Amino acid sequence: MLKQFTGLRDSNNNSIYEGDILRVKIDTGSEIIAPVIRDIVETGYCVKYNGELYRFNTLKNNHKLEIIGNIHENMDLLEGNAYGKPCGNNDKE
Repeated sequence: MLKQFTGLRDSNNNSIYEGDILRVKIDTGSEIIAPVIRDIVETGYCVKYNGELYRFNTLKNNHKLEIIGNIHENMDLLEGNAYGKPCGNNDKE
C-alpha cells in the first residue's frame, strides 16, 4: 500500500501520511480522533471531523498531533467520528 507523505511530523516525530488517524489534543484538554485526507480544493492536507475539514497549518500550530493508526488497519477508531469536539473552532482556514 502506497501512502503519500504530508511533509509533517506528529509530536513524537513520526512522519504523517495521508490515511493516518490522528489524535488531536486541544489546548483546552479535549481531543478528537480524525483521519488525514488530501483536500484537492484547498490543495493541502486536512483532518476530517464531523464533516468539517481542518487544515494542518491551523492544527499544527495550536494542537498536539499524535498518530494512533491508519484507515486501512484501524477503521474502528473512527466509529461515529464523534470524539471530543471539533478543533480549530474559529481558526478554520
